[in-house]
Amino acid sequence: MKISPEYYEGRGPALVKHTFILSYLPTLIAKVASAYDQFVYVDLFAGPWEERTADFSDTAFGIALDAMRGGKSVWKRNGRPVKMTAHLVDINPEAIAKQKQVAERYPDIEVHHHQGMAEEKIQAVLNSLPHNAFCFVYIDPKGVPDIRKFQAAIERPNTEVFLNFMYKFATRFANTPQMTTLGWLTEGEEGESFRSDLALLSGVDRENALTDRARLVLARMGGYRYSPAITVDEESMDRCRYKLIFLSRHHKGIFVFRNAQRAALQMQASNRSSQKSIKKARQTGMDDLLKDLEPIHAGERSAREIDQGIRSGIAYANRLIDQSGREGITFGDLWPRVLEEEVVTHSDLCHAIRDLRDQGRIEIPSWTPRKRKPDDDYRLFSSKYMQD
Repeated sequence: MKISPEYYEGRGPALVKHTFILSYLPTLIAKVASAYDQFVYVDLFAGPWEERTADFSDTAFGIALDAMRGGKSVWKRNGRPVKMTAHLVDINPEAIAKQKQVAERYPDIEVHHHQGMAEEKIQAVLNSLPHNAFCFVYIDPKGVPDIRKFQAAIERPNTEVFLNFMYKFATRFANTPQMTTLGWLTEGEEGESFRSDLALLSGVDRENALTDRARLVLARMGGYRYSPAITVDEESMDRCRYKLIFLSRHHKGIFVFRNAQRAALQMQASNRSSQKSIKKARQTGMDDLLKDLEPIHAGERSAREIDQGIRSGIAYANRLIDQSGREGITFGDLWPRVLEEEVVTHSDLCHAIRDLRDQGRIEIPSWTPRKRKPDDDYRLFSSKYMQD
């Protein structure tokens, strides 16, 4: 399955979300199916709404079902049967009817439909899951529900969560008592202090502080080590609409996340640039001249985030190597720490480590001549500690 941007006109944020899911889920399924006999996709606000394709390939659950079928087929060819199950929740009976139409196309996947409020259906869904199943929970509400209502899903072992944090609403109401469903951000003495500090912030500082707080609280809620976020901007202006927060307990999760994040940010940069070109063409009456113009998105916020993330990731890796002193640090210890903090992929870091070695800035005694990237057990040293 491929993402077709033409079906997302006016739905730029959905394009970003769906690009991530399309990139992330197939790899996740390929990895976890080797250890778990069942993979479960839970979509608590499944919809669909505003879909424009007959096969629902522009919906999150449509993309997920296709990924599950592909993963099941691969493992079946390898002699390993893996059960694929989906739980789709929505309050709208028309949405449930559409879900059932899609499910008929996937008889090889066990699809359950739950009509009602997600907050009221979640426990029944969780009770139906076997303990040895790996679960991916997608929480993408239209409004601002109380995240504490989904804590049981977030706490579940063998689970990853992809959650839409409605930043646009949170930034308006998080430091006020007006929206009680945001109370999870400011509970306790620590939360009160955060609320006071947040009131003094604006712009990017406020965006970063609020996002970091949401990531911290969600990670604590479920005992997750990794809680990175993807910034989804308004389609027509440089302003954050919401944050997609990812929760994983395993370093392989952050490995795959950074690759999928890269795809989502690149799609966002391309789409926003394209929309700006179209708008400019219409305003100047040059539609025919500019309609085939390739988007140039180096200045887009998400494109800048990619560039800065690579630079910051390399700098952070260099600091960690330098701080490791004469003992050095293994690449297997280094890369999860860097990917946890910076918007950089494992591949980016491998290339950077090779370049640093070629430049003589670091030394890797185990490196062999034909080696292209470091193994996890390779120990890295700052060159200044190897010259004595």
